[in-house]
Amino acid sequence: MNAPLVSVVIPAYNAARTLKATVQSVFEQTVQDFEIFIVDDGSTDDTIAVARSIEDSRVKVITQANGGAAAARNTGIKSAKGKYVAMLDADDLWMPHKLERQLAVFNSEKDVSAVQSGVYYVNDNLEVISVERCVESKDILYETLVFENLPGLMSTLIVKRTAFEEIGYLDTKLVILEDWELAIRLARYCNFASIEEPLTLYRQFPGNRSRNVSIHIEPGYIILDRLFKDPSLPSHIKKREKQIYAAFYTMLCGGAFRRGRYGESLKWGAKAFISYPAALYYITSLPSRKLQRKFSRQNVPQEYKLALKNFSNLHTLYLCYFGLREPLVQTQVLPYLREIKKLGNLKVSLLTFEPNFKEKWTAEQLEAEKRELAGEDINWYCLPYHKRPSVPVTLYDILCGAWFTWKMIQREKVDILHARVHIPAIMGAVAKRFSFDRKPKLLFDIRGFFPEEYTDAGIWKKNGWIYRGVKRIEKWLLRESDGFVVLTEKAREILFPESREKGFDKFGRPVEVIPCCVNLARFESANDVSRNKVRKNLNIEDRKVIVYVGSFGGWYLTKETADFFGAAKEKYPNVFALILTQSPTKLIKPLLENRGFNAEDFLITQVLPKEIPLYLGASDVAVSFIKSCYSKQASSPTKNAEYLACGLPVIVNTGVGDTAEITVEDKTGVIIEEFNRENYRKAFIELEKLLENKKSLTERCRESAEARFDLQSVGGARYQKLYRRLLAKD
Repeated sequence: MNAPLVSVVIPAYNAARTLKATVQSVFEQTVQDFEIFIVDDGSTDDTIAVARSIEDSRVKVITQANGGAAAARNTGIKSAKGKYVAMLDADDLWMPHKLERQLAVFNSEKDVSAVQSGVYYVNDNLEVISVERCVESKDILYETLVFENLPGLMSTLIVKRTAFEEIGYLDTKLVILEDWELAIRLARYCNFASIEEPLTLYRQFPGNRSRNVSIHIEPGYIILDRLFKDPSLPSHIKKREKQIYAAFYTMLCGGAFRRGRYGESLKWGAKAFISYPAALYYITSLPSRKLQRKFSRQNVPQEYKLALKNFSNLHTLYLCYFGLREPLVQTQVLPYLREIKKLGNLKVSLLTFEPNFKEKWTAEQLEAEKRELAGEDINWYCLPYHKRPSVPVTLYDILCGAWFTWKMIQREKVDILHARVHIPAIMGAVAKRFSFDRKPKLLFDIRGFFPEEYTDAGIWKKNGWIYRGVKRIEKWLLRESDGFVVLTEKAREILFPESREKGFDKFGRPVEVIPCCVNLARFESANDVSRNKVRKNLNIEDRKVIVYVGSFGGWYLTKETADFFGAAKEKYPNVFALILTQSPTKLIKPLLENRGFNAEDFLITQVLPKEIPLYLGASDVAVSFIKSCYSKQASSPTKNAEYLACGLPVIVNTGVGDTAEITVEDKTGVIIEEFNRENYRKAFIELEKLLENKKSLTERCRESAEARFDLQSVGGARYQKLYRRLLAKD
């Protein structure tokens, strides 16, 4: 896997109360290429339990004996793999564009090694106390030494990782002000830039160590005394020694004044005046500065208010026309809901339609499933699914679903109706239309071209009355909805071409392309050890293994897949066909036998979902042939993401979503233009070229899976962004 762009280091000591919100502010960043190190510094509360409860593969939890914030930060920095290291205290928060804004500075100014930003000082309830902005620096070292342009430094700071190798890590001997000492070294030896915009929420409350004036005294003297004893210190700084000491005294003076310790404040003010008489201006302006800080809170942009939306008061109802036990719900719906929940304490409800309800569910089983999902803060509701006669019972299910949804809106505050495909979208749209007091946002998770799928499959007549009626309903849904999800860029281009640039359609409604993603952690078991073990068990150690995962029939081209295996048998006499399918064996077995495969040359079997990575890891190449037609432009086959996650090159055909374009761009496989022997022969030649550097090919496949199909950084992040955009329109 590629190293992340940014490593976020969060030192945590007894931070159980605030840690989750802090991490959540990182998850909500517009830049998602990061890892997070939570370094527990010997906490005595539930900090470690809270940290380990955060279910995201990008979060790493490190524990150590209590050594102070500097030691904890150093541990995180030394563990970091990112190009940049961003600091964040466990009680502070970031604005959503914090990383994006700072990374833009690094990209435009190549010699910059560190970037800080302005800050919102907030109280424990996240109400703004004051706003401090950075300004363009004329002398960054001097300004750092006199505490100018350093608002809430550590949580605003992002540094090139290589800079620590040049200037060293934080000074663990300092009990406080280690951030100031680091800033001095950055300003002295590196190019240190500032962004005026406040991008961090710096929390101040009575328990803050930084508000304790007395603990700053000794570390401050140590830092300044050491600095001015350095013979290499620039001469213009040496000349200002008294002025710089006076700035330190005025910092102590102001801190004591703000805490109401006026006698102590007067003492440090007098010391500052003696050292540098011009400091009198600062001392006499303290009362007016207090008023200025109070009124600066008015300069808060709308983005701040959005960042602080209280997700604990928000509720989404996910409408799904499948049963809870069906693989699609288990592998797609529930994982996405878990990712959406990471927005915060968002209340999530799920409605499913259960086939053969009375036969397949007992009261005890229903209660057990509800309890299990409630443990994940997902409230599950279900209604019976009716299959035949198709049109009447589907209309009946729609009415039942719409009635249930309407009652939920009236009974509980529902902010988003998240409808997976057309039939649930109709339920949501009808319920929304008849909700007069409160109208939730309708998110139409389109997934595919539903009417065209039925005509392409020959179930409905093209331009027949059912098709025309459903198309009219689809147009109505597109008007009624407040946001959209499609699986492919091709689908976006067909439905919402204007959204490609900024992510909004012509009416200002958010649109996201979210392909069928997979949890990459599931596929970490596909390694050399498991590969050798599976191949040995199957007695295929020295054979070229081509794998196929999924169903046969309908969209999934059985004959063409068998023909490809037959061509492979001619090219590679020792080839082994590994077929993992729930379809009847009789659909594919005779076709393989007719193409020269003996019993020892293939395996057709069903395996548990957890075993699929092991079998894929034992393979060399994967194949995926799907019928090319209009509706399949909106298709994103999950199997392709699973293949790539295991490092497998793919043989795919054109006309299926973005599959061919991704395969060519990422150099992860071969494209079949037409299903014939000549094209298969060409495909094998191209495949051999790719396999010349198998290690590099495997890495490209896994990188492609991570960049395009990762459940967390792609699927979860895009759903979260879409939810934020929907809620921002309130």
